Amino acid sequence: MLLPLSVLALTVYIASIAPQAAATTASPIHGAALFATNGCAHCHGPAGSGGDRGPDLKDLRRRMTAVQVATQIHDGGQSMPPFGDALTPQDITDLVAYLRATHKPPPPPPAPEPLPVPPPFE
Repeated sequence: MLLPLSVLALTVYIASIAPQAAATTASPIHGAALFATNGCAHCHGPAGSGGDRGPDLKDLRRRMTAVQVATQIHDGGQSMPPFGDALTPQDITDLVAYLRATHKPPPPPPAPEPLPVPPPFE
C-alpha cells in the first residue's frame, strides 16, 4: 500500500508544478538515461553509489519519499543545485522512478562514435 501512496503523492506534486504532466506514466528506463546524461552521474557516480560531490543513492528509497526526491531534484538543497529549470516535470518523474526502483536498470551505454566517412572515389 505504501508504493501506491508514493506514486499518488508524486503525481499530485507533479500536477502542482505542471498540470499537463500528471497524466503521464513514469519510465525508469528513461530515468536511467537522464541519470547518465544530465550530470547526475558526475556527482553521484555512474551507478549512483556516491562520488566526489554527491552521496550514495542506493538506499534513497528508504531515506526519502518520492515527493521528497522530486522536490530535491527540482529545487536543489544542501550542496545539490536545482534542476527544475533544466528538466521537464516528466523527466523528474522518470528520474524519481529510476532512483526508487528496487532493481535499477543499468544506465544506457554511451552513444557510439560516428563511423569515419570514406574518401570519395576518384
